[in-house]
Amino acid sequence: MEIKKATTDDAERLSALIKAENNQIISAQFLKDWYWHNPFESSSVIMCLKGDDLVGMASTNNFKIQMSEREVLVAFPQKVLTSKGIRGQGYFSKLYFENEKDNLETQKVDFFLTFTNAMSTPIFLKKFDYYTGICPDTVVLPTLSFFLIGKRANMKVASGFDQDYLESGAYHQSPNGVKKSRDFLNWRYSIKPNASSYPYIIIEVNRSNEIMGYAVVKKMIKKGIPMLILADLVTHRKEHVADIIRQTAYYGLTRGCLALTLMSNDLVRPALDKIKVKLVKSNALNFLVKGTSKESSESLAMTHFNFTFGDLDFV
Repeated sequence: MEIKKATTDDAERLSALIKAENNQIISAQFLKDWYWHNPFESSSVIMCLKGDDLVGMASTNNFKIQMSEREVLVAFPQKVLTSKGIRGQGYFSKLYFENEKDNLETQKVDFFLTFTNAMSTPIFLKKFDYYTGICPDTVVLPTLSFFLIGKRANMKVASGFDQDYLESGAYHQSPNGVKKSRDFLNWRYSIKPNASSYPYIIIEVNRSNEIMGYAVVKKMIKKGIPMLILADLVTHRKEHVADIIRQTAYYGLTRGCLALTLMSNDLVRPALDKIKVKLVKSNALNFLVKGTSKESSESLAMTHFNFTFGDLDFV
């Protein structure tokens, strides 16, 4: 067995492995754009070879976060998988730790954050020494309650972000959250997992021909209920957040979605606090953290991070 770092030349084989083991159709071009062309220019993809066959991988995509005191580079573990033929032989852990080593020694990341599924959570906690972090609340808004919203603003589906708007000022971003520049937003919501699938819709909210901001959403079915997921909210002015949420929920209603689901953070929380009809779900996701020492991991476990669902929608 050989464990080594992958390059863009390995994207086709990585795509085939993900399809075979996860039943996901992720194009090689998307993997190149996602890992090797991200605007922070940092990622790590480690692979395991058995002869000429690719039989395992471990990956992170790395993003910058503006902490209260400084900017940090953070590794977000994403895919750790092995083929059926080598499971139970310790390669899952070997791949992970080689990936972690590359991130610390080569990429120079400051720490690790991840949202894990039910199967991998105990592995990350017990084998990889992660700590349980403070998971942001998930908020569910029934779209029917936005039926009589009046004409406080207008919305339309846009083909992309207005570049003049993105360049015209700083976006309101919450501390301890992923830094989102114009390049980041254009990259994040333009690349497609495959030729036939692009789940994101960009909604532009405006009043009197002035852009108030954008909501990036996607439609999903959860437990048989059609709902709209708010992946990101972009605005220059905090006072526009309530109208953007209102128009986004109304858009969901017109598309047959019964709920708008979003992640609570410092940017949207003041607007959400004024909405009476809502469901707030605490610890709905498995959020794990790991620093470079026991002390730093314990500190991260007590830190309130600000995320959007677009920050969690990883490959």
